[in-house]
Amino acid sequence: MYEIRRVRPEEIDAAIKLSEYAFRYQLEGERRKQRANFMEDHCILGAFVDGEMVAKTHIIPHRVVIAGREFAMGGIASVATYPEHRRKGLVNSLMEKAVLQMKADQQILSYLHPFDVSFYRKYGYEMISSYKNITILAQDLASYSGIKGAIKRGAPEELLSHLSAVYHRYCLRYNGLLVRRDKWWKDTLFAGVTAAVYFNEQGEARGYLLYDIKDKTLNVGEHVYLDEDCRRGLWNFIADHDSMVDKVIITTVLHEEMPFLFRNPEVHIEVVPDFMARVILVKEFLKLYMGETQGLPRLVIGVLDDLAEWNSGVYYIAAGRVEFSPVVAHLVTREAHSQGGVSMDIRTLTAAMLGYVSCDFLYESGLITGSEAAFVQFKSAFRIRPSAFLDYF
Repeated sequence: MYEIRRVRPEEIDAAIKLSEYAFRYQLEGERRKQRANFMEDHCILGAFVDGEMVAKTHIIPHRVVIAGREFAMGGIASVATYPEHRRKGLVNSLMEKAVLQMKADQQILSYLHPFDVSFYRKYGYEMISSYKNITILAQDLASYSGIKGAIKRGAPEELLSHLSAVYHRYCLRYNGLLVRRDKWWKDTLFAGVTAAVYFNEQGEARGYLLYDIKDKTLNVGEHVYLDEDCRRGLWNFIADHDSMVDKVIITTVLHEEMPFLFRNPEVHIEVVPDFMARVILVKEFLKLYMGETQGLPRLVIGVLDDLAEWNSGVYYIAAGRVEFSPVVAHLVTREAHSQGGVSMDIRTLTAAMLGYVSCDFLYESGLITGSEAAFVQFKSAFRIRPSAFLDYF
């Protein structure tokens, strides 16, 4: 019989050993201490047999920016099971326990990087982020003229204050980006990379690159800019490597459109599905998303959530307030439609509100249901920004 419970501080080493086995790596000495320190604020849930940890998952406390506001988010990571205990429902039990734990901790959303998208859709998670890898040949690295700003290149630790300030402003353009603490920058983003920060004529940092050069390839792992002048300045810095590299690979957000502006826009673009998310607390999510919005018509939204049943019901939004009426699952859609509203499941709500796909597409494909008038009212109530996520856990 398996016991599912929170991992105690003295059991951290057993959690590391399980990760080492499952993900095929070995940590020793200082690196092992660093990993233990990194895990200090994780809520780790374990499955035990006779006191031995045989499966686990981590919930990492984070915050993300959506609609210009910060939301508490629980990041699911390091889901692992020893092979002799697989296919016995342990991951299912851990995921159900994790959702309950995040509810108790008032984490409004949860993110994860899936090993299998369809597997996590069973738990109400949906895609909310993809990224682009844009490959440009050195022969196409033409420069712009008339750029008056300047690049400062160096170790990212030395430029952290500028990187952080630019990134903070960049977050307001998208839904879903991580709120980065200084420790997160240093622990997860700086290993083996160089930073290049663009400053405008007034000396204000307006964008940056995090990059490395390997095998005659300039790899830009993070490409962030706040205006067109900065984009051109960063591009010129990239182009000035034309004698050093054969190609450049820029990793950027799904909605980035800069290849249109290239001298040769016929570049190779690879789109990679990345992170999934789900809303853990729908009422709290809608209240924070809407903020103090006044003057909108009354909205009615039915939500179905098979795993987190506390979310299933009909939500009434009016005058900046969100009211909730629990409804038996099979009656949610009918009730929402009878009240002149729309209805959807938790996965669709998450993808729609974070802006991964358009509400129009979700309505046309039947994932949002309701009359056309109800849908137009729902869609017009939100200024939904496109989704993005640049981090990994």
